[in-house]
Amino acid sequence: MTEAATSPKQVMLTHGTEAEQAFFERWNAAVHAVDVAGLTAMLADGVVFESPAVYRPYKGKAMVGFILGMVAKNLPDLHYINAFSNGAGDLVLHFKASVLEGGTKSLSLDGVDIIELNDQGQVAKLTVMIRPLRCLGAVAANMKASFAAAKPSA
Repeated sequence: MTEAATSPKQVMLTHGTEAEQAFFERWNAAVHAVDVAGLTAMLADGVVFESPAVYRPYKGKAMVGFILGMVAKNLPDLHYINAFSNGAGDLVLHFKASVLEGGTKSLSLDGVDIIELNDQGQVAKLTVMIRPLRCLGAVAANMKASFAAAKPSA
């Protein structure tokens, strides 16, 4: 593998504080390494996860960490292409990925992770938006199947 294939793309957080840039660098590295334990460690205990793919928010570090593991399984090539901050603990991370539809057809998607950090620099809220609608449907179907197979305890 080339260096570009083994390390995360250099994406700088626009308008972020030093603490937000450091958070993003850790988050991006953990996403790239598929380090679910590392991502989970960056979550607040009462973290809330929202997405148009689910009816209700999911709450708690264990459950959201489990969801991040399922995302890593279903979107293995997820990578960030832009990152923005308001300088007050709110980040928007633009990503690209591919998802299998029906187990065979690969679709390209765009999405954003909207992250709200608490005063301790942990993820208090994670909202994920995906487009186009067809890809959102494929992600939802794959996540549902992954949840059913794994039977989360939270």
